[in-house]
Amino acid sequence: MAVENPVGIRFFGVLQGIFLFALIVLLYVQFRRNKDRDEATAMKLDEFDLRTAVKRTPVAAQSDFVKDAGTHSRHEPEEDKEKQSKRSQRPPQLGSAFPSWTQATPAHEILGVHPQAGEEVVEAAYKALLKRYHPDRYAHWGKGYQTRAHHVVLLLQEARDRMLGKKK
Repeated sequence: MAVENPVGIRFFGVLQGIFLFALIVLLYVQFRRNKDRDEATAMKLDEFDLRTAVKRTPVAAQSDFVKDAGTHSRHEPEEDKEKQSKRSQRPPQLGSAFPSWTQATPAHEILGVHPQAGEEVVEAAYKALLKRYHPDRYAHWGKGYQTRAHHVVLLLQEARDRMLGKKK
């Protein structure tokens, strides 16, 4: 005759239930972490510019940017993550960061519009490119980048004036 042990069986059932609950919680936490990581990666890929990334300079030539990236004292206020990420990004080579327009480039090619585009379209394209190449956006990259951005803005202004028929 076998003697049953109801207390031991109940204890084993409770342990099995706790184990299954813990396993489900761990799987859910892992699922959420993977989902958050995938969303963050997707956002980074939306902001990623392949042409700029391919033409970056070697890391050894950019040592100044790497040194400046981690020089914060404990007593400084925390900057937001966008400023920190901009500071830690290494700029591409000067020639690849900006378009290679000259004064001989047709105005509609500079602005990226049709040659017979209307005034509103020209102004909208001009404002979008001005926002993209404004010298203040390149302040953290150095004086050379700011100067190049200034020249690009001058070309944009000249192209807009040529498209709209304005005289100096």
